[in-house]
Amino acid sequence: MSARFEPIVGRYMHLELFGRPHRIYVEEAGEGTPLLCLHTAGSDGRQYRGLMNDPRVTRDHRVIAFDMPWHGKSSPPEGWHDEEYQLTSAQYTTMILAVIDALELDKPIVIGCSIGGRIALQIDTRRCPLFLLSGEYDYSCTPEETLAVANSIPGAEATIMKGLGHFPMSEDPGAFLKHLLPVLEKIAAR
Repeated sequence: MSARFEPIVGRYMHLELFGRPHRIYVEEAGEGTPLLCLHTAGSDGRQYRGLMNDPRVTRDHRVIAFDMPWHGKSSPPEGWHDEEYQLTSAQYTTMILAVIDALELDKPIVIGCSIGGRIALQIDTRRCPLFLLSGEYDYSCTPEETLAVANSIPGAEATIMKGLGHFPMSEDPGAFLKHLLPVLEKIAAR
């Protein structure tokens, strides 16, 4: 039996965050418009393996997922054992922007789930479109809450994904892509 390799390439990036050196694990696949994928708290970039292995996504997008410090294959910073791990919205935003700068991403599409999706709400819809895709069975952000958020942000669009929950990209990548691919097409058309 011959081996088959996935198109995903992983490597470590050394990056200064919050005045300290960090070793951040980054995976990517595909070429084209950068699609930066933000994983959920307590997990890692493997949640996006379905997107990274789907040629409908990777033929037009450079799909990138990094593991936050303290998560997945990213190391905690030196001296971590003398402190308590905390992540604020400001720190997370700073981290995302530092990764975007370090990878020299020009106008990336940012996609996130859970905390990764919540941080996207910081985006200004006058400068950047906002699409909310929420699972029908999402216990953390119900469809009603998603629709209320979308109604409170001018220009935001919301879709409730039937049969999916809080982690749609890893629960059922095929079903999730039925909702994501049209959004990526809308973004490309802009």
